Amino acid sequence: GRYRPQSGSRAGLVRVEIPRLRHRPLSAPEPEPLPAPSRSQEYDVFISYQRDDADWVHKNLLQPLTRCRRNDGERLRIFYDVESIRGGDAWRRAIARGIESCGRYLPVYSGAFFASEMCQWELNLALSRDPDHSRGLVVPVRIDETSIPFEHSLLQYLDAGRDDLWQCLH
Repeated sequence: GRYRPQSGSRAGLVRVEIPRLRHRPLSAPEPEPLPAPSRSQEYDVFISYQRDDADWVHKNLLQPLTRCRRNDGERLRIFYDVESIRGGDAWRRAIARGIESCGRYLPVYSGAFFASEMCQWELNLALSRDPDHSRGLVVPVRIDETSIPFEHSLLQYLDAGRDDLWQCLH
């Protein structure tokens, strides 16, 4: 939560809880299959999120994506940190390799995402692979009413509340 001064208090600060927005669950219709990956592509999708949003991401992105298929009938290969980084891995290198070798990078835009240096590092790394957005590598999904920083406002995000979110991700 945030802190604010309280008059007459010796400590001077009081913890004030700020409620989080409730996210509307996504309904995931059966999407069209994604194209088969290129040889250099280790992951079809890389999900980038801040830990505060982990429950929403797991339920509304990861679980539906695990049911998706590529054109060749195979399941999507998804980079999701807690499942893709093993004990003993150099985690920053594993993340960089995952971003370097993914077909689609899905940053989950939220207040927590933009406050995280690590999320910003990941996003900038992905943007460096497609600086003019001509390949459609980066497809942001916005899950709350957070203001998008100017440097990222030139790339259109998808609102998580969209009924056609799954079609837009293809």
